[in-house]
Amino acid sequence: MFSYGTGPAAIGGTLTGTLQPDNNSFIVTGGSNFTLGGVVVYATQPPIFGSYDTGANLGQGLSGTGAALVTLNGALLDLIVGVTDIQGFAFAVGNAVASALGGDRVARGGSPWATGIGGFAPYDRGLWTASLVGEPEVGVSEPMSAALLGVGLLGLGLLRRRAA
Repeated sequence: MFSYGTGPAAIGGTLTGTLQPDNNSFIVTGGSNFTLGGVVVYATQPPIFGSYDTGANLGQGLSGTGAALVTLNGALLDLIVGVTDIQGFAFAVGNAVASALGGDRVARGGSPWATGIGGFAPYDRGLWTASLVGEPEVGVSEPMSAALLGVGLLGLGLLRRRAA
């Protein structure tokens, strides 16, 4: 889940994708439940997600693949979301678009997304929050899972010793 801003201009939602090995970078492949000022903005079609750099023909973006990439700490954001054909939002933070614009920016267009800031506005990292929600991917080892497995194996070993 992510949010940016406060009050009626705050945007938020759930992004889906793949957490990268650095446990901070996240390749975005989808999303849902987008909000503006805490109110869900319903899409009339499935949202479109991509790299802002790629969409602006400025390379393959921060992911290097053309996919959208965000960091949980908000230090790098290369994301454009088309919630409808003429409505959406984008983040250009530490990418080629930000360089072309002379600094990090957040953009929103179309009603109701243009409420509050409309167009481009300077990005304020203090207004970005993001957190992981849901189950870890299969095959990803959690420290507690490893500890429980170790305790289970130790118990099996003791049972074998007693049986022998």
